[in-house]
Amino acid sequence: MRPQPPYQQGFDTHRNYVGSEDKYDLLAATQFAALVGLGLRDTHSLLDLGCGSLRGGRLCIPYLEPERYFGIEPNRWLVEDGLAQNLGQDVLQVKRPQFAYNDDFDLGVFGRTFDYILAQSIFSHAAACQIERCFASARRVMGPTSLLAGTYFRGQASYTGDAWVYPGCVEYRPEDLAAMAVAAGLAFKPYLHFHPNGQSWFVLYDDQPFDAAALRDEPGRFAGNFDGSAVAYPGVRLLWGWAVDNAGRLDEIEIVVIDRRGRLAAKTTTRIHRQDVVDALDRDGCDRPGWRVSIPTALFEPGPQPLRTYALDPDAKCACYIGAVEIDVPAAAS
Repeated sequence: MRPQPPYQQGFDTHRNYVGSEDKYDLLAATQFAALVGLGLRDTHSLLDLGCGSLRGGRLCIPYLEPERYFGIEPNRWLVEDGLAQNLGQDVLQVKRPQFAYNDDFDLGVFGRTFDYILAQSIFSHAAACQIERCFASARRVMGPTSLLAGTYFRGQASYTGDAWVYPGCVEYRPEDLAAMAVAAGLAFKPYLHFHPNGQSWFVLYDDQPFDAAALRDEPGRFAGNFDGSAVAYPGVRLLWGWAVDNAGRLDEIEIVVIDRRGRLAAKTTTRIHRQDVVDALDRDGCDRPGWRVSIPTALFEPGPQPLRTYALDPDAKCACYIGAVEIDVPAAAS
């Protein structure tokens, strides 16, 4: 028999311990939709900070491929009850999520980087010193295209205490959160997305230019194509293409997509196919096998946005321009 979780009076279920029981499903859907709206695919890795009773995890864990979901939560018993009530023990064998139990905002406990970090209703309870520690730790586990999606209560003045507040909430000015992000080496951008409790969403990301100067230009090394005409999901553009190594040296290469500011907008690895295979596919009218990446438009200003793509040989430190496309980013609805 499973031990009885140590719930408190008034917070006596896995649902109401983490917030309104009536909104448990809505908040789960909101978190999942926010991540998908930022380009989350099932091949990505996700760190769920303060995963609680797996309110959002019950949607993210089945969606992601095995070993792609990671959760941090101070209360082990809350995660265990969430697994039992929401997903069942079989999910541990099928999806193999990983969990760590701490309250010190150490996001490096898994010893790896993540494509996405979710911090839903964490900064609505945290002190500024805790947020600063969290942002700094997040930066160390984020790659050049990683995103952190978080929520907070927007206010006219920022909370000045030094303690975690729960079940109460605190408020912050967006400019103060942005300053904390910059101090951690990250860019801060509001993310217009619905929240059932009236919190505001934001995204943290690496805004540093891609170091193209470190790569030697080798025109004609790779042949390829690049297209970006499809909408994968509201707020997400799907880019795809193919590439061939004319030198015949590689089995796979890296594809990078650069925005107008020189920032690395997307990165993926694609297999290289022999030219005779590609020619045969062309003759038969078949689609060429290639690469696909999702571009979240939330990081761009409204209007036309040019994107350039390059094929890279990381070992030889050389790059070859493949093509460009312009995507139209609509103004966000209020």
